Amino acid sequence: MRRFMVIVIVGLLLAAGFISGGIISPVYAASDVSVKVDGKLVGFPDQLPYIDSNDRTMVPVRSPMEAMGCQVEWNDKSHQATIRKGGNTAVFTIGSNTYTVNGVNKTMDTRAVITGDRTAFPIRFAAEAMGARVEWDASTYTVNIYTHDTGVKQVTIDCYKSSAGALINDYEEFKVYTWPLAVKFVSRDSNKYRFVCTSHEVLNSQYFATFGDTSGTKNGPVRVDTGYYGDFFISNGFYQNNEIKPGMTIEYDVYNEAGDKLYEMTFQM
Repeated sequence: MRRFMVIVIVGLLLAAGFISGGIISPVYAASDVSVKVDGKLVGFPDQLPYIDSNDRTMVPVRSPMEAMGCQVEWNDKSHQATIRKGGNTAVFTIGSNTYTVNGVNKTMDTRAVITGDRTAFPIRFAAEAMGARVEWDASTYTVNIYTHDTGVKQVTIDCYKSSAGALINDYEEFKVYTWPLAVKFVSRDSNKYRFVCTSHEVLNSQYFATFGDTSGTKNGPVRVDTGYYGDFFISNGFYQNNEIKPGMTIEYDVYNEAGDKLYEMTFQM
């Protein structure tokens, strides 16, 4: 079961532990779990995320919902949390696996609870009710929430944790092989992709011939961020006056041949 789901709504609750039932204790802390809204990391000042007994990730949530531009209200008498944004209204009830979106009943595969004096419910359902898209990045234990769904996927890969040539097979467009200081992309079919480094301009130029392009060896550096490739290699060997060092964070945008940006990728070297 994917470890992803649930987020705690409150700092917003003015009172804590409003009911005697539905109180859940965390099984173990998961401080490495993070939440991003439109690529920006959300902080949790008063309670860490944790994994519950159903393998659900519970995350304190007032901050993410507000980062999405939502308003959240708590009704002590009905034990309900109401979230509003634009023309959308979602209502979650403690102890129930049903909720409403604009008055229409919906069902989720878990229930809203009280834990650590905070109201907890599934982030996917809450965010999607507000028109957002939610993705789980298993490699970094990150919940990614997108309020403006452009279709661009944000991915972080920890290369420094990789064994040499480790295969990441999570992407439909290409296979990704990683080393502590290198990354290689291999297209799954005949399609080619453009790779643009947005963090280090020097990585967009190279001296050495790769991908059948010999101009770099004859005429000095050649631009590689303007071409489309079936294979692409990020490594120390190709670049002018540049060494990829441990601890570097390198960012790339990846485009298809139609010019659509598919990924915003971050590599932790």
